Amino acid sequence: MSIPKALQMVLTDRIISDLQTKMIFINKIPQQKLTQLFFDMCDSGITRYIKSEQEKTPELNGSTIMKKYYQFHKSRKSDP
Repeated sequence: MSIPKALQMVLTDRIISDLQTKMIFINKIPQQKLTQLFFDMCDSGITRYIKSEQEKTPELNGSTIMKKYYQFHKSRKSDP
């Protein structure tokens, strides 16, 4: 498995070796488990985001926070 030249220039041999080892293990994991891991990480990120927003404004519930989040990002996509 080759590492792009630009990436090799900024990484040490040890980091490149660790990265290659991780990539080998990831390639051995069945796709179903990788998909589940991805969704678990997304759920965890959403939960952390809601908790941090509730610390700022405790009166908001999770669904209101997520509605505002999606509205904000939807409006940003329409900006040129």
